[in-house]
Amino acid sequence: EQAQHLFCLSWKTCNVALLSCVIKQPCSYFWHIFKMRTFSTSISLARCLSRQQQKRIGAVIGVGFVSYGLYTYSDNDKNATIGTRIFDRDFAVCSPVAVGVFAWGSNQFGQLGIGSDKDQALPRQLSFFKDNDLVPVSLSAFGNMTAVVSSVGHCFTFGFDAEANQSIPTPLVYKDGDIPKIIQVDVGGMHGAALTAEGDVLTWGNGWQGQLGNGEESSSQFPVKVAADGVNFVQVSCGHKHTAAIDTNGRLWTWGCGRDAALGLGDRSSTSRPIIVEGLTDVIQVSCGHESTLCLTKNGQVFSWGSNDYGQLGHGATVNRYEFKPKMIRSLKNETVSQIASGDYHCSCVTKDGKVYTWGMGKDGQTGHADKVDIDQPKLVNRLKDKKIRQVACGGGHTCAISDEGQLFVWGRGRSGQIGRADNIESVAAYRSTPQHVDTFSKMKVLRVDCGGDHTVALAEG
Repeated sequence: EQAQHLFCLSWKTCNVALLSCVIKQPCSYFWHIFKMRTFSTSISLARCLSRQQQKRIGAVIGVGFVSYGLYTYSDNDKNATIGTRIFDRDFAVCSPVAVGVFAWGSNQFGQLGIGSDKDQALPRQLSFFKDNDLVPVSLSAFGNMTAVVSSVGHCFTFGFDAEANQSIPTPLVYKDGDIPKIIQVDVGGMHGAALTAEGDVLTWGNGWQGQLGNGEESSSQFPVKVAADGVNFVQVSCGHKHTAAIDTNGRLWTWGCGRDAALGLGDRSSTSRPIIVEGLTDVIQVSCGHESTLCLTKNGQVFSWGSNDYGQLGHGATVNRYEFKPKMIRSLKNETVSQIASGDYHCSCVTKDGKVYTWGMGKDGQTGHADKVDIDQPKLVNRLKDKKIRQVACGGGHTCAISDEGQLFVWGRGRSGQIGRADNIESVAAYRSTPQHVDTFSKMKVLRVDCGGDHTVALAEG
């Protein structure tokens, strides 16, 4: 057969669903026995015997809201090499089809990774990864920084950081030159964080607000280990000056600048060491904004806290400029949310049936409602209600969404080209207040997207 389906299963005892996926190859394969862990639960799935040896299997397996891409080079269980990748939502990629990194928008600090500082109004593929035979599997963008993780666990960063501007992807290495094996990365205002295969969080960049989490208030050019001995993490997220991470027990830890209550610790104090956020259980995803934090729990509920200047916390009309502790977004209580995203001052989420909600700052049209009005609680993006969206991303003033078919939609601020349509480049009027299809990917499948301050990065195949 030309395509072999991986069946959608449900693990009732731990409320975990294995998402259905299709392998489209001339010759399809069954799976070797492999194990996947979501938080403290281990799941074994057996589907053995391939039709050919030494062929790479490409597929996507979603486990709950933490994702794994898997591959093997052998049809013998004993000799099978299983690669596992964990990401911050229910999508990962490890594909036998060529996957490329594409970037567009502002490039003032080299954040597009194309070797120059020239803005790009259309998506441009980065030659670095193709030329070096690197398979990208995950990426992150925030502010003027970008990071990409390869299939062998090497992390590459480019753009503005605490030390210099880098327009060519540069590998993340320890001070002694060793290369850490990374399975997930996230970048913030001037710092970054990466999750290792061992469950440790490494941080680097500006640390003057304690956002590196190593017990010091100083910057580091090289990655340092977060001070959380004995804690195994599964996801990390960076804001402008704070950081958050989820451990294997579903607890949320935060550290860094607390001036705007983004840590959720009940006050405005800062900390250079991780502290557990009280009142939250079974957290499966966290997303840090500029001065706020958003998290998702296993039962599909969304909580937010921090600065609320533009309604980005989503709690409706309120006199509170700050929320010091996690507060559930009640207007979403009848929805089961599957993924969340924080931008600088606006947020978005996707429900299990593919609907998109946005809220917060709207002055550049980034909420997608055909206006430029701030919204203080989640509102359905009507233009996408028939598209069945599976991932969203929010930036400084624009928003992206990927449909189940792999088509990319972008809206919001576009004066630096981040919309990706080459419309009115460099014009302050070049915003789009409703979702726009990015035609560059019409014959491709977009796998993953993220937004920086004024740039966009994506993984696409085809």
